[in-house]
Amino acid sequence: TYFVDIGTIYNPLAIVTVGLPFLFDSNPDIRYHILINIGIIILAGFCFYKLSTSFLKKKEWNHLLTGFFVLLLLYNDGRYVILEPLSVVFQLVALIFYLNYLKTHAISRLFVVGICISLAFLSKQFGLFIAIPIGLSMLMNKRALLIQIVVTAFGCIIPLIIFYFSIHNSTFTIADF
Repeated sequence: TYFVDIGTIYNPLAIVTVGLPFLFDSNPDIRYHILINIGIIILAGFCFYKLSTSFLKKKEWNHLLTGFFVLLLLYNDGRYVILEPLSVVFQLVALIFYLNYLKTHAISRLFVVGICISLAFLSKQFGLFIAIPIGLSMLMNKRALLIQIVVTAFGCIIPLIIFYFSIHNSTFTIADF
């Protein structure tokens, strides 16, 4: 099966998330995996809507763009489960919290941004690319630059440490998912 044949050292968080039904049944129905994936896509749509409301003031445009965004995410997901939507959720949440940080300058927002960047990376490697625009914005902002970098990096490291310790100290392997 899809989840058993991927035996890499790098275990994407998205595979683990979509593979959760295997913890309850050795041969779960594919509908459970697709339901999890569609739930993640709906969450991504909600995050996109939240992000779009900070840029666009007309509700109609926000609804239209969010609808197109969800349709694009669902394009391949009618019959297939793909890993990208979970990474997209974490990237959008990172952007939401970073934009909130720019308004409030609450340093705790940057810690959450770091956690979301790390979870986006753990979901799919390309999730790390969200760090580029956020990092460039930090460099251009220059307001407490060192503190911004340290707090965001600390937020990035925490999920990585937890994930790799839990994988190495548990009895589960990628074959279990």
